[in-house]
Amino acid sequence: MNKEISDRRYKHNIEASTVSGLDVIEQLKTYSYRKEYDGKIEDISCGIMAQDVQKYVPEAFYENPDGAYSYRTFELVPYLIKAIQELNQKIEKLEKTA
Repeated sequence: MNKEISDRRYKHNIEASTVSGLDVIEQLKTYSYRKEYDGKIEDISCGIMAQDVQKYVPEAFYENPDGAYSYRTFELVPYLIKAIQELNQKIEKLEKTA
């Protein structure tokens, strides 16, 4: 089955996630770097490392046929959404106490 399918009809045992999206996202450090492959060096980029994704979001990690590590960005989106929701809850609490 295609992992990108998100149809509720194919999902079972659905429950609210107890994973802290913020905790996961905070573990994924961002770096500036220049990527080099096939003898070419790209301009400076900002991103995360596949090895970090493997450690904290293993379902998003994969190894390419050439042995290079990568990750599926769409697998990170639910953690980003959850992190935003958690931050919003914190903001709402702060606004109520201010």
